[in-house]
Amino acid sequence: MIGYLIDPYEQTVTTVEHDGSLDAIYKLLKIDTMDLAHLREPKNGDVIAVDDNGLLMSPTHFFAVHGYWTWLAGRGLVMGTRADGESCGPKRKIDTLDVRFATIEDLQKG
Repeated sequence: MIGYLIDPYEQTVTTVEHDGSLDAIYKLLKIDTMDLAHLREPKNGDVIAVDDNGLLMSPTHFFAVHGYWTWLAGRGLVMGTRADGESCGPKRKIDTLDVRFATIEDLQKG
C-alpha cells in the first residue's frame, strides 16, 4: 500500500510503498513505538503514524498538518483506515495535504 511520509528534517512529503506492518512503519519513521494522530478535516479515516515517544526524546524538528490540532515531533506517515480498523492507503491525495515544518527554535520564538 502507499502512504505519505512527512519528513521535517528534509522538509518533504513523499509517497512511499509499505506493507502496512508495524515493522515497515517503524522502519520508515525510524522509531520503535507508535501512536496515531487522527486527522479531522476531512474526517475520512486518514491518520498519521508518529513516534509515541517523540516529545520525550528532546525533539528538534516538527510538522503540522491541517486537520490536526497541534505540532507533531519527528517523522509522520499518513495512512488510511478501513471501517474494521485495518490500515489502507490514504483517502486524501498528497497534493491536498497542507503541511508546515518548524524547528524547536522556530516554535520557541512563537
